[in-house]
Amino acid sequence: MNVWLVLLLGGILTYLTRLSFIFLLGIWEMPSWMQRCLRYVPPAVMTALIFPELFIQSEKFFVSFGNVRLFAGHSGHRSRTFDEEHPFYHTGRDFCHDAL
Repeated sequence: MNVWLVLLLGGILTYLTRLSFIFLLGIWEMPSWMQRCLRYVPPAVMTALIFPELFIQSEKFFVSFGNVRLFAGHSGHRSRTFDEEHPFYHTGRDFCHDAL
């Protein structure tokens, strides 16, 4: 029974936390510099998830032509089509730094 209580309370807490942000966005308008900075969150999270899978094997940094994960990651990256509004096109400009 304790497990179900923990799951229920965890779900309620998660729901209320997310609801509070949705409620605040309805009242408070986010500054434009913050909106520009938040555009980089999804690529940063994906990089943090994918980088260890591509480069770390057996708890060691592994960059070699024998690393088939690198070839798979590169082919997956090359097959994705980028539009001009994708954040990776703006690597030469630091929006967060320029806005402050």
